[in-house]
Amino acid sequence: MYVELAKEKPEIVYLREALESQEFQDTKDPLSFPVGKNVKGEFIVRSFRNAPHILSAGQTASGKSNFTENVLIPSLLYRHTPDELQLVLIDPKYVQFMQYNGIPHLVRPVITDPDEAKEVFEWLIAEKDRRFETLAENRCKSISEYTGHMPYIVLVIDEFADLMMIDGEYYEQAIVKIAQVGRGVGIHMYLGTSRPSVDVITGLIKANFPSRLGFTVAQQIDSRTIVDTIGAERLLGMGDLLYSDMETLKPIRLQTPFSTEKETMA
Repeated sequence: MYVELAKEKPEIVYLREALESQEFQDTKDPLSFPVGKNVKGEFIVRSFRNAPHILSAGQTASGKSNFTENVLIPSLLYRHTPDELQLVLIDPKYVQFMQYNGIPHLVRPVITDPDEAKEVFEWLIAEKDRRFETLAENRCKSISEYTGHMPYIVLVIDEFADLMMIDGEYYEQAIVKIAQVGRGVGIHMYLGTSRPSVDVITGLIKANFPSRLGFTVAQQIDSRTIVDTIGAERLLGMGDLLYSDMETLKPIRLQTPFSTEKETMA
């Protein structure tokens, strides 16, 4: 499959424009966020309800980290109180997410230590099991049927390759355990990496993450790894991306919104 790329330079799309767009305002799904604007000028909006777990890959200056920090997370906070949404942020590189320390949505402060990362995965797996028991006791098939208090949980990892390099077998198994059934109990994951190699994005992980964001990558093989086709190696950077999920017949090209940390925290 080949994705035709025609733009000569990235378009600047601001987060405010995305949040005020008709497409975003009209969506009723919880955990919604704007992915980007297409060539027709329409905003593509997705929700963790219909894209329960997401893989994202892109090299330096591709816009991947800006999307994660200054678009995805603010969009979730924009619509959800701490009673409705709990965030788990893991940052092995110590340089992302620190501006979010102290917000009431966090389950615990931003995690940078690998041992703490394992602890939080163990907690998520235990929480998954506890939620299933609660739903079974109330004869509910999923969180959408449950009328009690059960906030959504979204795990966001900026560079999960660093964790895979430390203990790939453990994290692959833990990620798959959560991914296979997390949607039904309101636990969702967003994994980002600048190294979309097969030892990071393994076959098992990839099979459980049908929703993908491919920002600019270095090689065709990296593009195939993240979005199953060539094309991401020819993107322009600065938020130019290819997006694919279960609803798209082939990856679609989008320009993700841009926002600075200062604007995000204002």
